[in-house]
Amino acid sequence: MLSLIPNSERSLRPFVNPSTSWSSVTPVVLPGHDDGDPAKAERLLRRAIEHAGFPSSLARHADLEWRRVGFRPGVELASRYRTPAYLAGFPRHHVRVCWRDDAGRPVVVRGPIALGAGRYCGLGLLAGDA
Repeated sequence: MLSLIPNSERSLRPFVNPSTSWSSVTPVVLPGHDDGDPAKAERLLRRAIEHAGFPSSLARHADLEWRRVGFRPGVELASRYRTPAYLAGFPRHHVRVCWRDDAGRPVVVRGPIALGAGRYCGLGLLAGDA
C-alpha cells in the first residue's frame, strides 16, 4: 500500500526514507520478559530486530537505547499505550536504533521499520531521525 502514496507526501518521509538512526513513534513491546535486567532487555531488543527480518549482523552491532520516555517530541510514555490482551504483561520501551556494521561504521537502512511483539498491531513503529 505504501507504493501508492507519492514520494512527495511529507508525512510519509520519516517512515520510509533511508537513515542510519531510527527512533520509536510507538513503543516496542519486548518479545519476552526482561525482569528489570538491562542486559536481558538488550538481548530481547536484538532478538526483536532479527524477528523483524534484519540480518543478525545488524542486530548484533546496532547501538541501542531504550527508555520509558520517548525520543521524539509528542509521543506518550511507553506505559500509556494500550496493548492487546495477549501483550499486556510484556515490557514496552521507546527505542532508538543506530545501525552499525561489524567495523562500527554507520549503515543506512530504509523503512518502514516495526519491531517487537506488537509490530503487527501498530506498536514498535520507528521513524528515521533527521
